Formats: sequence, structure tokens, C-alpha cells
Amino acid sequence: MINRNYGIQVAVVGFVSGDALDLFNAAGDSFDDVPFGILDADAAAALDVAEGKIALLKQVNYTGSNQNCPEAESNSPI
Repeated sequence: MINRNYGIQVAVVGFVSGDALDLFNAAGDSFDDVPFGILDADAAAALDVAEGKIALLKQVNYTGSNQNCPEAESNSPI
């Protein structure tokens, strides 16, 4: 999803399998503007995502004053 005002982009990633994988994929299918992805063990470890958990990753592309965009202060997984 892209917030047009501040250029915030997000993606949802999960380290899931089995029934949780089916639910994760169903949730991903219901969002057209948010990318969903599955993590392998190495990627999950690098992002500190435990098995069976998901993470919301964000990237902020904002130039100028950050006073109206607190997300611009942090460009890390939330």
C-alpha cells in the first residue's frame, strides 16, 4: 500500500506453514494494494520473525520536514 501523501510503502511477510499458510494466503488475496510474501527460515531469522508469526515491513520515502509524518523518523519493520 502506498500512502500518496508521504510515500509510505508496506508489505506483509509471514513465516508460516500448514493451516496458517492457507489463512495467510487468503488474507493476502483480499488486499489488492498490499503485497504479501512468505519468508523462508533464513529470511525470517534475518528479520527476527518467529515461526508462525507475521511482520509488517514499511519503507518511507519522504523529503522535507518530518513534523507531519512521524513514520518518516523510522524506516524499520513495525
